[in-house]
Amino acid sequence: MEKTDNTENTEKMKKTEEQMNRTSEAGGTSAGRKEKRVCRAGILTKTWALIGIAAFSLVAALCVLLAAYLWDREYYDKTPYQILSEEFSYEVPVDADFLIDSIVSGNATQAQRYCQGSNISYAGVRKFYGMTYLWEYGLSTVMQSGNYVYHYEGSVNNIPYVCNIALKDDLPEQDRYRAALDRCSFLYRIRFLIFPVAMVSLLICLFLFLFLMRYAGYEKGSDEPAPWFTSRIPYEIILLLPAGGIFLLIYVLESVDYNPEGILIALTLLVILTVGATLWLMGTAVRIRTGHLWNGSLLGYLVRGCRKVFEVIRKAASAILEKIPLIWKVLLGLLITGILLGLSMELVDSYSRRGAAAGWGLFWLTLALAFGAVLYAVIWYHNLAQQTARLAAGELPKRIESRYLLPVFRRHARDLETIAGGIRISDEKRLASERTHAALITNVSHDIKTPLTSIINYADLIEKEECENEKIREYAQVLGRQSTRLKHLLEDLIEVSKAQSGAIEVHPEPCEVSTLVGQAVGEYEDKLKGSGLELVVKGADLPCRILADPARMWRVFDNLLGNICKYAQSGTRVYFTAEEGSGHCRITLKNTSAKELDLSPEELMERFVRGDRSREGAEGNGLGLSIAANLVRLQGGTLDLSIDGDLFKVTLDFPVIP
Repeated sequence: MEKTDNTENTEKMKKTEEQMNRTSEAGGTSAGRKEKRVCRAGILTKTWALIGIAAFSLVAALCVLLAAYLWDREYYDKTPYQILSEEFSYEVPVDADFLIDSIVSGNATQAQRYCQGSNISYAGVRKFYGMTYLWEYGLSTVMQSGNYVYHYEGSVNNIPYVCNIALKDDLPEQDRYRAALDRCSFLYRIRFLIFPVAMVSLLICLFLFLFLMRYAGYEKGSDEPAPWFTSRIPYEIILLLPAGGIFLLIYVLESVDYNPEGILIALTLLVILTVGATLWLMGTAVRIRTGHLWNGSLLGYLVRGCRKVFEVIRKAASAILEKIPLIWKVLLGLLITGILLGLSMELVDSYSRRGAAAGWGLFWLTLALAFGAVLYAVIWYHNLAQQTARLAAGELPKRIESRYLLPVFRRHARDLETIAGGIRISDEKRLASERTHAALITNVSHDIKTPLTSIINYADLIEKEECENEKIREYAQVLGRQSTRLKHLLEDLIEVSKAQSGAIEVHPEPCEVSTLVGQAVGEYEDKLKGSGLELVVKGADLPCRILADPARMWRVFDNLLGNICKYAQSGTRVYFTAEEGSGHCRITLKNTSAKELDLSPEELMERFVRGDRSREGAEGNGLGLSIAANLVRLQGGTLDLSIDGDLFKVTLDFPVIP
C-alpha cells in the first residue's frame, strides 16, 4: 500500500511539473511577443491599405465637393419645389432658343415634334413688341395653372422675341427635365447623409494611415525596421516632394474649369497626392526608426564634418597646451587679451564709423571673454578647494564632476578622487582588520574564561580547606585575587572590543541629565570620601534631556569615577559639572592627578594605557577610558580629554532633545 501511494504521489508531481513548464513556456512566449512585436503585415496588406486610403480619400473629397455644390445651390435652405424650379430655369433657355430659331426660320413642324417628345405642355413664340403669338403649342391656360412656367427673351438677327414655356406637372417623358428631377430628388435625399459618409471615410483613412505608419519599415515576420532605398537620398531633397505636390495641386485647381472633366482631373490629382503624402510620411517614419533622418541629411553630413574638423583641432590644441606649463598658459592668455584690446582701440580711433563700432564691439567682447574665463576658473577652483577641504575633514567623495573642467583642474579632480579612493580602501581594510581582531579577542577570551572560572573556584575551595600550613592558604588567596583580576581584565577586553567594532547593542531613549548625574553621584559619593576626595557637584538639577542608553551611561560614569578614585590626589576636590548651551549638554569631570601625567590625551585614550608608565603594578588595566569613549560615540556623543599639568579633565557632549 505504501509503494502504491508513493507511485501515485510521484505521478501527480510529474503532472504538476509538466503543467507548470507548459504555463511558463506559454507565458515566456507571450512575453517574448510583447517584447519583440513581430510584424505581421506583409507588402500585400500594406498595398491594400494604400488602395483603401486612395479610395476612401476619393469618397471624402467627393462628399466635400458635393456638400459645397449643395450649399451653393441652397439645398439646405430651399424647398424641393424651389430647387427644382431653379434647376429647370437652367434648362429652359436651350429649348426656348431652339423653338425661336425654328419658328423664325419657318420650320413650325420641327418645333411641334420637339414639344411632343418632351415634357413641354405649352410653348408660344411672339415678337417682343407684339401681343400676337407667331406660334403656339398646347393650351395657353396652362400658363396660369402650371407648376413650372418660364418666360424667356431672346433675339434672332437683332430682332427680339419672347418664348413662354410651361412644363407638365408629372414630367412623364424621359428628357432633360426628367433627368433634372431625378438628380435633384437624389441630391435632396442625400444632402445630410454625405456628412457621416465623409466622416467615416476620413476615420477609415486615419486608421489605415496609422496602420501603415505603425509598420512602416518592418517586413513580415521581422522585429527590426529596415531602411528603404530612399533612405540613401538626402532628406532635404525628399522635403522638396511635398512642396512640389502642394504647388502642383494649387496650380491645377486654379487652371482647370469647374466642369466634370476638370473636377475629375482635380480629384485624380488629389488621390495621387494623398497616396504620395502617405508614402512620404512612411519614409520619414522609417528614417526616424533606422536613424537615417539626421544621418541621411545634408545638414547632418555638414555638422558631422565640422565636428570632426573641430575635434581634430581640439585634440591638436589640447596636445599642445598640455605640454605648456600653467604659468605660460596664463601669460599666453594675457598676451592674446592685450593684443585684442589694442586692436579694438585702434579700430575705435579710426575715422570710419563702422570701424569704431567694430572696435567697441571687439573691446567689450574681449572683456566679456576674459571676465568669463576668470570667473569660470575661480568657480571651479573654489569647487575643488571645497572638495579638498571635505576630503581633509574626512568626507570621501565618490566622484567629482570634471566633464566641463579645464585640463589642469581635471587632473587635480582625478588626483582627489584617487586619494579618496585610497583612503576609502584603507579604511575598509582597517575596519576589517579591527573586526577580525575583535572577533579573535572575543573567541580567545571565551576560551580562557572557562578554565579561569575553574581556577577561581578551586582557589576559593583551597582557601576554605582546613590546613596546618598557612603558606598554602596565603598562596590560595593570592591565586584567587589575581585570577579574579584576570577575569575582570577579560571582561573589559571583550567589552572594549565590542565597543570598538560597534557590536554592543545600544537602546537610546530620552533621559533626564539630572537623573543620570544624581545616580552617579549617589553611587560614588561615599567611595570618593573613602579615597579622601571632596566631590563638588554643579548643575545636578539641570532641566535638559539627551538621547542615551541609561545602562551604558552608567558604565561610562562608573569607569570615569572609578579612575578618579584610583588615580586622583587624596585631599583634593573632584568637580562634577553639567551645563547646557548652544543646543548641547556638556558633562565635565575634573580632578587632580596623584602623579604627574606624562602622556598626551590621545595616548590615554588608547587601550591598555594608564595614567603614567611607571605604575606597572597599579590597579586597573587601562581599558576604562577606551570603553567609555566608544560607548559615548555609539550613543551619538563625544568624549574629550584635556591635561594641564596634573589637572585631568573629561568632557562629555550630547545634543539636547526637546
